[in-house]
Amino acid sequence: ARPYEGPAQELMVRQLTSPVRWRRLIENMARDGFDTFIEAGVGAVLKGLISRILPQARVYAVSCAQDLETIRREVGAYA
Repeated sequence: ARPYEGPAQELMVRQLTSPVRWRRLIENMARDGFDTFIEAGVGAVLKGLISRILPQARVYAVSCAQDLETIRREVGAYA
């Protein structure tokens, strides 16, 4: 994840027509110090992708209030 620079319209066109660089984005986040990832919403596809890219990362999926409370307690233990 890096900040975008340049005209917004050109960036939007590139965003829609360029390949997704998911692996690079996740690896950059890890390199920048992120070690915990939380996916919000139904399902856990992104959680699975991140777990394969960064096996050592803590990765969670939140789909209801109970999940959120459980994750809050677990992540809080690392703070």
